Amino acid sequence: MTLRLFLIALALGALPARLSADDDRERTELEQARAAYQKGRLQFNLGHYRESLQLFETAYERRPVAAALFNIAQCHRLLGEFKEAAATYKAFIANDPRNPVVPTARAKIAEVEEALRLQGSAQTSPPLNLAAPTPPSPVAAPAVVPIAYSPPPGPQALAGNEDDVFRPYDRAKATWGHVLALGALGATGSGVYFGIQNRSATADWRAATDPLAWSSGRDRAHSTATVATISWVAAGLLTVGAVFAWRVDL
Repeated sequence: MTLRLFLIALALGALPARLSADDDRERTELEQARAAYQKGRLQFNLGHYRESLQLFETAYERRPVAAALFNIAQCHRLLGEFKEAAATYKAFIANDPRNPVVPTARAKIAEVEEALRLQGSAQTSPPLNLAAPTPPSPVAAPAVVPIAYSPPPGPQALAGNEDDVFRPYDRAKATWGHVLALGALGATGSGVYFGIQNRSATADWRAATDPLAWSSGRDRAHSTATVATISWVAAGLLTVGAVFAWRVDL
């Protein structure tokens, strides 16, 4: 029994440190994602779509938010990579079907699929009024046949800025999480202590032969059991509160 209590206390004692380390890692990833997303928007506005694509992909790897998928698809489309653009627009819709940008994404899917159709026609159709020539010796074919494609006039839209997409790190919530975790650790220690006291009191109670000692031992066993139970319940509630403070967006 004592070993079991010790192992439970050890596990709960390690939990705050583990959650705190996870919290620090999540904060770092969030900051990296925000920075990459912000730089991606800047490069996109400058017309540097290849650089913007790489930055939006980095942001998505750090923090997989659906808005980054739409922006990745926009970059693919403007780079003439229509197959990748169509797939990423569809992934965006699947991940966030209620996003207000979804109608735009559906329109862009139709646009890039039409571009793919024209691209396929350019690859397979022989010249007008001429028989198809005899196939030449195998040579490396170009990956993409250029077609006439012009983006619609005006600025190309992105799906939200970094403040809309990424919530800033909430230091107050993190602090409350640490306070609750320390409270859980203290309650765990209390549960272990009174659990051990209860075991000793119960043994004395059962071994007592004198009525007064028997009654005193019973009262002590009951009181220590009550305090130990309250301590364990408090430890559980405080641990849940710490996890909620660290992990749930309010």
